[in-house]
Amino acid sequence: MARLPGYRLAFDKRSLIDGSGKCNIHTCEPQSAVWGVVYCLSPAELARLDDEEVVHGGYQRIEVEVHDHSQGVHQVCTYQAPAELTDASLAPYDWYHALVIRGASHHGLPSEWIRRLQSIAAQHDHDRERRRLFDAFLAGL
Repeated sequence: MARLPGYRLAFDKRSLIDGSGKCNIHTCEPQSAVWGVVYCLSPAELARLDDEEVVHGGYQRIEVEVHDHSQGVHQVCTYQAPAELTDASLAPYDWYHALVIRGASHHGLPSEWIRRLQSIAAQHDHDRERRRLFDAFLAGL
């Protein structure tokens, strides 16, 4: 679990697949922060993640400093959308929103952060097959 100070979370990255809002981070006032989880990846795993997020997802990999629970500082990489793929009017699909909240809860992120995630408006996904697949995925978690 780690905190990324000086950033805010938005669901304003336009999905290249379905046009809905996906997670993105933006720099902002120093007292703001985004909570998340740090993973240690092998070079092969990082290459696969880059393929998914950069090549197929439209994100850019960036380096940031995060603070862990003991206030240790770590240099890590994360993904951020370029400005041309962002739109503040976007909203996440309900299943994607639920997945983000489920992940935050699973990893024990602060309850205040989870409440903030829950307060973000989501939209219903009218694609029945995509909904069915993600509902089944969420049910299996």
